[in-house]
Amino acid sequence: MEDGWGDTHFFIKKEDKMYKYFCGIDVAKNSFSVAIIDQNNIVIKTLTVKMNKEGFEKLLHTLTYMKNEVVVGMESSGSYHINLFHFLTKRGFNVIIINPLIVNNYNKLSLRKCKTDEKDATTIAKVILLEKDRIKNNYPLEIREIARERESFCYQIAKIKTEIKRLVHILFPEITPYVFSKSILNLLYFYPSAHSIANASPEKIKKLLKRKITLSPEKIISLAKNSIGIKNTAFEIVLKTQINTLFATKDTCDKITKSLINIAKNKFSEEIDILTSIKGIDTISAVHFLAEIGNIKNFSSYKKIIAYAGIDPIVYKSGEYEGKSKISKKGNRHLRRVLWIMGVSVSLYNPHFRTYFMKKRREGKPYKMAIMCVIHKLIRTIYSMLINKTHFISPEEDLCQNSS
Repeated sequence: MEDGWGDTHFFIKKEDKMYKYFCGIDVAKNSFSVAIIDQNNIVIKTLTVKMNKEGFEKLLHTLTYMKNEVVVGMESSGSYHINLFHFLTKRGFNVIIINPLIVNNYNKLSLRKCKTDEKDATTIAKVILLEKDRIKNNYPLEIREIARERESFCYQIAKIKTEIKRLVHILFPEITPYVFSKSILNLLYFYPSAHSIANASPEKIKKLLKRKITLSPEKIISLAKNSIGIKNTAFEIVLKTQINTLFATKDTCDKITKSLINIAKNKFSEEIDILTSIKGIDTISAVHFLAEIGNIKNFSSYKKIIAYAGIDPIVYKSGEYEGKSKISKKGNRHLRRVLWIMGVSVSLYNPHFRTYFMKKRREGKPYKMAIMCVIHKLIRTIYSMLINKTHFISPEEDLCQNSS
């Protein structure tokens, strides 16, 4: 179980502390089950209590006498485990979060098809016992919540834009290439079809455009008069609603982005500075990356980050048969997303990574596979930079500095 801790696949470093008891907690919405085992893998206590203050206090009473000798583990279960996690950590207990996939894999080792909450709690305790040499408290950072909220808004914006584009293609297809200009969106909110724009005056259109764009009011009216778009009240109402929603969603996303960057700079100021020294990585990408990995020292090597992101290769090979190689996707999808964005960006704008990308393309690798090679190289680079606290210097620049 090399990469099985934390939110998805976190590497756990060994601590000096020795534990005598291992407590597994299986969390549900309204209750949680507890199993405590000793060093000999013997169950010494089990209980199931309600997810309320009384249940929390009962667990606390059970654990108090072994406080300095117990490590508590629970699965990452959406939001249900968060309150209990904070309750125990505030009282000085060492609590770790375990990927449910790991517990499920341990359950599969049993030949008996039996699943109960107490059995799952016991399995969690046994997982901790077996991996006790690599235990470390690594609960996800609060900044991760904000980063993922921003990511959610970005997905919403992309979805709304797709719907707007579909509607504009029906109502005024000729304006589609310019549709996501703020001025054009503002115009379409008041005149949501080619038919309505064709009957408007250039003065009114100019007033709604607010700023200069490549299309003049006269050109827009000309396009509208010759448009193949239809006149349909229902589509027009939906388009206006979608445009209004887009403006509101983007405004909220901008506020979240501003807050996220401010909070991240207070916590990761040096790390952000290091990451953005790589041409092609901007502040927001750096913040999302750091929000997902937390402290770089949680990873013993760059390979752990690759596994954590789920971009480690899987090869199917049996006898003479060798299947297609692909990435595992069993890691943190949020980190995988930001790594893809960073990989594409450095392949375009960073000469060092661009050269590497083109080399892989010349070797015959498809576009996505070449980008994935760049991402692996980028992770190796970032890991070394963050561990050693150094800024990016391309080999070409380093050669020039040494020669001078």
